[in-house]
Amino acid sequence: MRAFVKKSAEDDAVELAEVPVPRIDDVELLVRVHAFGVGIHDTSFVPVDAAYPYPIGMEASGVIEEIGKDVSGLQPGDRIAFISSMQSKGGTWAEYVAVESSSLIVPIPSAMGFGEAAAVPVAGNTALRAIEALGVPRRAVRCSSQAARERWVPSPSR
Repeated sequence: MRAFVKKSAEDDAVELAEVPVPRIDDVELLVRVHAFGVGIHDTSFVPVDAAYPYPIGMEASGVIEEIGKDVSGLQPGDRIAFISSMQSKGGTWAEYVAVESSSLIVPIPSAMGFGEAAAVPVAGNTALRAIEALGVPRRAVRCSSQAARERWVPSPSR
């Protein structure tokens, strides 16, 4: 599969490379990535025991292709957004990613696209926390996506 990788721990340069599709364990799922979030942090969150070249990235969206035997509540074909950080098998800037079932995994509403969904787990949460820290009233928050407004943004009454 193709993935954006760091070639070594000493260098933050990223390049497109061919790497094996990760094999999943009993508590993981294999996700075909449709979109991934991009942030300044993506080359920094690499586990100490990473094998190089290491696919980078923390947040993405896609479709579950396979689940481990101990995974429940999810099934192949589910559209999900997720965080997969510091995983020894690699990050989200790849065609496929192994995601631990204990990770933050949320279903994507049918009206939301993969690009929007990939931005929600880290970047979207960061934006909402910044808005709250600045004291902006929730009723003043505007979203560019109807699906995002319906699923992700708390209603003004909260």
